Amino acid sequence: MTKPRILIIENEILIARELKARLKGLDYAVVGIVLSGREAIQAASELRPDIVLMDIVLKGALDGISAADEIRTRFDIPVVYVTAYADESTLKRAKVTEPYGYIVKPFSESEVHAAIEMALYKHQKERNLREAKEAGLLQAAIVESSSDAIIGWTLGGTIFSWNPGAERLYGYSASEALGQCIATLTVPPEQHIEIAQIQERIGQGQRVEDYETVRVRKDGKRIEVSLTVCPIRNSTGEILGVAAIGHERTELKQAEKKPQVLK
Repeated sequence: MTKPRILIIENEILIARELKARLKGLDYAVVGIVLSGREAIQAASELRPDIVLMDIVLKGALDGISAADEIRTRFDIPVVYVTAYADESTLKRAKVTEPYGYIVKPFSESEVHAAIEMALYKHQKERNLREAKEAGLLQAAIVESSSDAIIGWTLGGTIFSWNPGAERLYGYSASEALGQCIATLTVPPEQHIEIAQIQERIGQGQRVEDYETVRVRKDGKRIEVSLTVCPIRNSTGEILGVAAIGHERTELKQAEKKPQVLK
């Protein structure tokens, strides 16, 4: 397992060296020590540590609070303040920079260790949530812009997702389709067993690829479609529903063709 990489920003070099020794004893990797705010920003940019331990009072015009704010916004690196200043006005300024911890000197190794571990954990959780949200937004955009009909329904058959492609293919608006039963809305009555077969496959965690069958539009017209159906899972792998991606093959202009049999 890779050791967490820590950058120390400290006004007093002797304190910085003592902190470095303690961190090494706790099995962390110290990637650098700097004394000023400007150096802190440059070091964060070049070294990209996992976490920064920041003194509030620093040499030069840029104090630790201002440096921490820039490091957080530019590089998404968590900052823990390590300082002797705990007055109300300082705390108020520090809060604005959204630090991941605040250690008041003099401190113990256990305090430093706990603050670092909590900060790393919190930052990773926030990053995971942010990435999941971004992925969800991207996925939603893809679904909305797709020319294919993309439909989601529960294991009980209730439709909960109906994209513009589905509106075009089947003729129902999303408001008309949501909450309806997938079988009764789009499947010919004599083929309802097909949905039960698909549900059984999905319940076993299987996919149905390029399945050619017949569906019914809102206006009653029967159309040939090609479907790919797969399970919808939550973060623990539990199957919550069904996702189907489909597109029209050709309109049925003659007698109804028999659908494929699921094997």
